[in-house]
Amino acid sequence: MRIYIIIFLFLTHCASRPLSTDVSRSSQSTKKMAQTLSLLWQNQFKHKPPTLGPKSLELVSFQSIRSLYRYGDEQARIGDEARAIASFKSIISKDKECSQKECLKSYVYLAALAEKNKDFKTALNWLEQLAEKSFHEAAHYYKARLYLNINKTHQAQSELQECLNLNPLELRCHLLFVQVLSDTNADELEDELLNLYGRHPSSVETIKELFNFYMDKEDLTQAMFYLSELSLFEPHNLFIKFQMALHFEMLKKNDVSQDYINQIRIIEPSFINELGLGSRTPAETHD
Repeated sequence: MRIYIIIFLFLTHCASRPLSTDVSRSSQSTKKMAQTLSLLWQNQFKHKPPTLGPKSLELVSFQSIRSLYRYGDEQARIGDEARAIASFKSIISKDKECSQKECLKSYVYLAALAEKNKDFKTALNWLEQLAEKSFHEAAHYYKARLYLNINKTHQAQSELQECLNLNPLELRCHLLFVQVLSDTNADELEDELLNLYGRHPSSVETIKELFNFYMDKEDLTQAMFYLSELSLFEPHNLFIKFQMALHFEMLKKNDVSQDYINQIRIIEPSFINELGLGSRTPAETHD
């Protein structure tokens, strides 16, 4: 905004000068002002990321939390973990009530960086601090992920139970809990999946889990029911359409099966060829 005000004042200054003004002096003044504006205009688009040196705390005090988080994220991605950690800690220090989402994400980032360096105690400590800021569900979820990554399944399951006790509708805790049960072949997996579907009937992840579960059990009727549900949410998923075509071919409903094949050819004509099936119909493929 400041650059535009300067340009406006410059133009006003030029317009207000009488025509009788000495041409040489006017030309020099105008040239000098133009050079100044040119430098300002160039600097307008120059962005130099802040440098976290010895006076990092002084610098950080001039940064917005959002820009500071972006800087920390950028440093973490390029491998400068020291600067990233300093940025995230500064965010937490600035936003003592943790009222902005960047604060919550900073705790999670710090825990992730600690976990990456195999410092699991520090990682858990950051997540405990996150819980103290009243982000209990998020803390339980990320602690569960941490425990799973270090093969402590029982502790992970306990954290997820705590998360769901606090909020039975917390989808990500449900989905991670399903993953835990799948890995342990728990008998309650089907009940948990159906419970999750009842609470989140439009969750694509949940429907996929149910489809895979019943396919593993070789319960084709139930599997195809959830695949049909999934096709409503992903109408352009060619693999789903092809699976539906095979299913209806097995049921001797060739017209319906061929309709799915025709839909595939309209959306992506080369899809059947890419599967190595050429121009064969589902019946020929199944044989």
